[in-house]
Amino acid sequence: MTILSGMLAIRSYYPYSESTILKLIREQDFPAVKISGGIWESDTDLIDKWRLNKIESESGLGRTGLDDRAALKRKIKDRGGAEAKDLEKKLEDIKKKAEAKAKKKAKAGKKKKAEAKKKTPKKDVSSAKDQ
Repeated sequence: MTILSGMLAIRSYYPYSESTILKLIREQDFPAVKISGGIWESDTDLIDKWRLNKIESESGLGRTGLDDRAALKRKIKDRGGAEAKDLEKKLEDIKKKAEAKAKKKAKAGKKKKAEAKKKTPKKDVSSAKDQ
């Protein structure tokens, strides 16, 4: 645990602009507080945990999904027969949903890049040669 005192220290650990960090504090529960005297403070461990939670939630493979899978694996191991097969099917469904969500997100990102590329104006080289 390392305490970060002051916005400059926070920015040196989490390298974004002050305005971005303030926006994250307001809108996405970034772990920092303004203490008496107007000094911002945070903690490296809290920032790391916040960042990991963001990554997991954005990727669709959040802690809840992983915990569900682990719990189902334990149940499968404890039980046998038809009930175990039902649990294995549920586990596979969870995996497929997570994979589909990740693929959909990747596809949307590629589509967005392609659209941005199409909107970029191209310079007309032929008119420069004519002059």
